[in-house]
Amino acid sequence: MLSSRKYIAIAIVSTLLFFSAIIYFTKFDVMLGNLGILHTAAYSLLNGLVAILFGVYLALLIHGINKTKSLSLKKSGSGIIGAGSSVLVTGCVACSVTLASYLGLASALTALPFYGLELNAAGVLLLSYSIKKLSDDKPKICKV
Repeated sequence: MLSSRKYIAIAIVSTLLFFSAIIYFTKFDVMLGNLGILHTAAYSLLNGLVAILFGVYLALLIHGINKTKSLSLKKSGSGIIGAGSSVLVTGCVACSVTLASYLGLASALTALPFYGLELNAAGVLLLSYSIKKLSDDKPKICKV
């Protein structure tokens, strides 16, 4: 499926845009000073994975919509939730502006033991599951 240049371009562009947003909203020097090198490394790794998985997910989702002309919430819902949970904690929730802080959730996220890394890990798992569901199922198209 991803052999088509159109879908490869969608995957690459969306990955780069997502990763650019992560870099823009994250103050790595402040995170490093406040939370340490291990947390910053884990955060960077998880967000890099989320960016790549989001690009693949979006390309597969668009491919599925183009093939079947419909959107199944059952197949795409976990990817939307996974991407949403990862976007929610993009940036250091304790030391920079994030979507969570705009929604008033920053204090709740700082109460978590790993300051939101749990949500990034859940985002990776949900995006991976959604990619598997989107790539496993063959679209059911009635050929008349």
